[in-house]
Amino acid sequence: MKSDLKLVAGAMVALGIATAALVVLPYVQVRDIAPPPQLKPYSDAQARHSHGSGQHEQRAYQRRRPRFSNLTADHGRSHG
Repeated sequence: MKSDLKLVAGAMVALGIATAALVVLPYVQVRDIAPPPQLKPYSDAQARHSHGSGQHEQRAYQRRRPRFSNLTADHGRSHG
C-alpha cells in the first residue's frame, strides 16, 4: 500500500511540474506583452469563422495533397 501511495504522489508531482513548464511559465512570460498598435481587432466575419467550422482541417488536408495529379500514386489508374 505504501508503494501505491508513493506512485500516485510521484505521478501528481510529475503532472504538476509538466503543467507548470508547459502552461503556467509561458503564460507568465507573455501576459504583460501588449499587442502592436497597428494590429486591428477581428472583423465580425473573421470572428465568426475562426473557431469550430472545420475549415482548418480542410485546409490541412488540401496542403497534404500533391499539386499535380500526375505525381499521385493512382495516376495510371482510373480512380484517384
